[in-house]
Amino acid sequence: MGIFNREKAKPAQASVADSKDGHHETDDAALEQQEQATEAVALERHIAEDDPAAKAMLELESFSMTPGAKSLLDRAMDNLSNNDGAGLEDPDARIAVKQRAALVAAAGNDLSVVIAALVASCEDNPRDIAPTIFSVCFNVLKSAVFIANLDYRRYLDPRADFDLAMYADPREDEPSAPAGMATHVEREFEYFRETYGASCEDLEDVFACALEDLRLFLQLTSESFGWDPDRPIPFAYMQRPDGGFDPINDPALALDNAEIKRKESQKKRRERESVRLAAAASAAAKMVASSLKR
Repeated sequence: MGIFNREKAKPAQASVADSKDGHHETDDAALEQQEQATEAVALERHIAEDDPAAKAMLELESFSMTPGAKSLLDRAMDNLSNNDGAGLEDPDARIAVKQRAALVAAAGNDLSVVIAALVASCEDNPRDIAPTIFSVCFNVLKSAVFIANLDYRRYLDPRADFDLAMYADPREDEPSAPAGMATHVEREFEYFRETYGASCEDLEDVFACALEDLRLFLQLTSESFGWDPDRPIPFAYMQRPDGGFDPINDPALALDNAEIKRKESQKKRRERESVRLAAAASAAAKMVASSLKR
């Protein structure tokens, strides 16, 4: 599928036939095929050098995501559509998250529909298309990193309690299982094998591999709308001590960074909950004291 096929770009071998007097006759069909291959190579070189967007579009036509990347994309879109930004302190950021969620939900959690709608919204300002598509692709990847990290931590500790794991199965106390029945841990590992496929030899590596594959798809998608190929989509950003930010381009490092942020978020929620409980206890004591005075 696509404008040109890489196989056609391979030099064709001219077939020859021996004549009775020992001379070789060149096969006209083979020569024509060789000329077409040469033209295809020239076209590919022209596209690569002069039109990066067209080159990215051609690559997307033959791009096939691994099962793990496809799963992360689907779940990331679901996650974005349900994100209300409740944990954000910045009001403007919270509004932006809600608006993005409304867009994704209206598009049926379909990235292609989201992109088409965004492109249509940029008709009056075509230069906004590339950064707009890049932004949505970055947020999809960021959400995928969050989900992949939850899966990765479940893989490392299948019995752990993940209060942020929207997609995690309910935990149960199952130290063993009847003969012929899979244990909870075995079912967890089977889920990972089915969800992520066999893109890597070691199951522990499939999470990072799936993220890398998804990033390539999102990068090509952004480039096909004019994004600079020399500016890759980062998995996340890491804040420096001076307040600046550095992009994270390594999927394994992105998973570790996501886990750090998850634990920080978990700590903050527990601190807020502790404050609320203390305030509630104080209010309850005052209510009881007030009722005893009557």
